[in-house]
Amino acid sequence: MKSATDLQSGTMTQRLTERLRADILAGSFKPGQRLKIVAVSQRYDVSPIPVREALRLLAGQGLVELQPHRGAVIRKVGADYVRNMFDIRMALETMLVERALERITAEDLSRIQSAERDYAAAAESRNVEAVLSTNAAFHGAITALAENEEAEKMAPRGWELIRAVRLTIGFDHERAAANIRDHAEIVAALAGRDSGAAVAAARKHCLNCRDYLMAELRRRDLSEG
Repeated sequence: MKSATDLQSGTMTQRLTERLRADILAGSFKPGQRLKIVAVSQRYDVSPIPVREALRLLAGQGLVELQPHRGAVIRKVGADYVRNMFDIRMALETMLVERALERITAEDLSRIQSAERDYAAAAESRNVEAVLSTNAAFHGAITALAENEEAEKMAPRGWELIRAVRLTIGFDHERAAANIRDHAEIVAALAGRDSGAAVAAARKHCLNCRDYLMAELRRRDLSEG
């Protein structure tokens, strides 16, 4: 049985982990910046013990890296990271959309179409937070149909950093319009029960998103790392 001290320490670790994650994603720390135990302890007014555990948890989430002789370092999001993440994403999403098509019902399709419309409305409003959340809802509706718990756990890993970059960069009207077209192709393939077209549309969408983000990183001289 855990002691009261253990429970209190665990709660502190959870709170600190959430605060650190939020600050990392908000840009309070620079990519590549070293997170020193003492400095983090002072910043958040906690002892070193929950700091070490929080950094270990964040490393597991892909937000920081634990490097020899340097300790915890904020993960850099450069061209290699973006390319690798989208390679993983593309493999997962093409598999998931194919599996979803095996199970989709008329009610499921209606739910996905509603999510598609929500994204289009968010894109029209040009609210980046709304664009990102409705985009996640659209893809999440498809992912849920695949009934693959392990893939659902894998898909978000490391994606928070991509989301943070997208928040920083924003979306222009041309990119949003391209996403709307991509989503429409995926939905049309699902409605037509066309597995080949659904996989091709999901793959094309991932490649389009990857190429746009990498181009923006290059344009802003952020592609190193």
